[in-house]
Amino acid sequence: MTQDGEKLFLTVGNDGKVANNGDKNLSPDFFEQDEPFLYDEPQLQSEFNDALNNNNDEKSVVEDLNFLERDNFEAELGVAADEFSTCSSTSRNDREFSKKFDDIEKYQIMDVVGADTTAGRLMIVFYAYRLPDMKNFDQAKFLEYIMYTLDRYVEQDYTIIYFHYGLKSYNKPSFRWLINTYHALDRKYKKNLQALYLVHPTRFIKIVYTLFKPLLSAKFERKITYVNYLYELNRQLPGFSVNFNVPVEIVNHDAYLRTHSNISSNSVNSSLTERLKPTKQFGVTLNFILKNYPNENKIPPIVDDLVAFLQQPNSEKIDWNESQSHLAAVLLKTFLRNLPEPLMTFELFSDLSKIQDIKDRDRCIAQIKSIINRLPIENCCLLKFLIRFLHKVAEKSDINLMNATNLAIVFGPNLAWAGDQPTNLSQLQHVNNFVYKLLIYSDRIFET
Repeated sequence: MTQDGEKLFLTVGNDGKVANNGDKNLSPDFFEQDEPFLYDEPQLQSEFNDALNNNNDEKSVVEDLNFLERDNFEAELGVAADEFSTCSSTSRNDREFSKKFDDIEKYQIMDVVGADTTAGRLMIVFYAYRLPDMKNFDQAKFLEYIMYTLDRYVEQDYTIIYFHYGLKSYNKPSFRWLINTYHALDRKYKKNLQALYLVHPTRFIKIVYTLFKPLLSAKFERKITYVNYLYELNRQLPGFSVNFNVPVEIVNHDAYLRTHSNISSNSVNSSLTERLKPTKQFGVTLNFILKNYPNENKIPPIVDDLVAFLQQPNSEKIDWNESQSHLAAVLLKTFLRNLPEPLMTFELFSDLSKIQDIKDRDRCIAQIKSIINRLPIENCCLLKFLIRFLHKVAEKSDINLMNATNLAIVFGPNLAWAGDQPTNLSQLQHVNNFVYKLLIYSDRIFET
């Protein structure tokens, strides 16, 4: 990922190093298991051409080359909600409509596992090994189910992780279905997709990519990342293995692949043995930073500098043609998300949901104060510093479009997350609601 947040197309090698590979070549020593049909390139080319010729969709797949906009601070809010509480409501019609897909949901092909630990984005996971026999599977209904599922999340940034293990001749979707899916998932679905990880790719993936390349925009290509092994995915998404329980079938397949490659146990664990430099501020504890950068306010220098920059000129006008403000906002969120423990701590995570149902304002404020008073002093000081800054930003929402609701959606997942399990959508809504109330009641919560 570049400094301005742009995603490069990368191949992660067996040595853990990341190389920019425009031709999408897999690592040379990568071992794979697949059926012979996956390598019959002439047959695949013929199937693909037939699918293109028989496709009756009038919209050109290549006409929209600009559906993935440059990441920016404003775009991260998706669509602003009038009331934060509406984010957590589920209508009766929605529940009834979901019953339509019971026959597809039983396969558990898709999973929404909450936020990743790098940028607080939702992770939507696809499992190829759970696809059933296509002879008895309604592929059109499956596409409808995918769109129904994505519709609930695509207004905010999200990441897709596709586990390729288990794709066989009998459960392989048709090329026509793949083309129709690309048509159907238009700009609405693509604009907030930040990254697409293809885990355990094989030569079949490369063949399919070659066939589809004329249909893909350059911006979409840059969102794609090949990941050969699970430990590499954990490097791309720090903490992934902690916050997401990978199915045992995939774990076993990953172990099998590593035993048939040149991967050593040292390379898997090498990232754990890095010596911490005293100047390091990302990915280390607040105690570590303040020990090496002691200051009276107990604010990490990087945060102090970023907030000082973002407050100029008085949080009113930002030149969106320049990347500096965007980069500063991204760095601020990245700092928070890379803390080994969230600012609100793992211990207090479950208490945040208790705020959701408190309707009385005074009781709500008292409960929030009670939670904050249990934070370590350095956490409390930094939280107070950040919330006061974000409150100033919200006061200028008529100009910058960042009201308290939007700020809560953007920063909530970076201030609190579960430690030993995935953060589900209900928990994420509770976190965002907690941050929202921190912002609107900040004067009373952080009285001096």
